[in-house]
Amino acid sequence: MTGSGRVVAHSDEVADMASVAIGALEGIVEAPALHDAATFSICDAISGRRVVCKCDREAVDLAVKHVGERVSVAGEIRYDPQGDATSIKVEAVQAFRAGPLPQAKDIRGLFSEHKVDIDEWARFVRED
Repeated sequence: MTGSGRVVAHSDEVADMASVAIGALEGIVEAPALHDAATFSICDAISGRRVVCKCDREAVDLAVKHVGERVSVAGEIRYDPQGDATSIKVEAVQAFRAGPLPQAKDIRGLFSEHKVDIDEWARFVRED
């Protein structure tokens, strides 16, 4: 096999080896569907990419109630060779409460026993 033939063979192997892991993803619910199989998709909070959520009818019904809202989906996640989630076999869906995410001022008392100023800590974390 030539050098380029080995590269093509290896790239085909890598493409066929989508990584699978148990975990959870967060994102905004979009596009529920029932025509072929029960699915919906989320816009992944980290990558901003669409992730197909394969699930049962009950999970789609929950997703329909939360279109445009942030949820967490847990189950068997498939990743492409670059490490981006492409689909998840959903075992659980958790909707987050509506409204803005907590701000630093909302957690000000959490570090009081350690004598840490939350604003100083936030500046330190952002510098890393």
